[in-house]
Amino acid sequence: MLKEIVAGLISPVTNYLGKRSDNKTAVKKQQLDRVMNADDQVAEWENVQAENGKHSWKDEFWTIILAIPAVMCFFPEYVGDVEAGFEALKSMPTFYQYWLGVAILTAFGIRVAKR
Repeated sequence: MLKEIVAGLISPVTNYLGKRSDNKTAVKKQQLDRVMNADDQVAEWENVQAENGKHSWKDEFWTIILAIPAVMCFFPEYVGDVEAGFEALKSMPTFYQYWLGVAILTAFGIRVAKR
């Protein structure tokens, strides 16, 4: 009896999660199919990226982060801090500088490397 009650409660949840997962998989498969079958694969890749970025905050985040030093330069008391910050970034390992650049460019939808 208890087994049937638990199964009755769990079944709708597992069905919902299964359908949700199937829907996500179908959407990703459609996107992949469009890219693979496109005459102009670069343009199609950019369209898929634009669709995926509609609900993303990454470009806004990086716009704000990149604007902060520019604004601070208009206040003489902060110019030294901005310069020190850029010097600190220069001293970071090369791989970190590269991946930071990749993250920023990707957030703006700029394709960094060919497949």
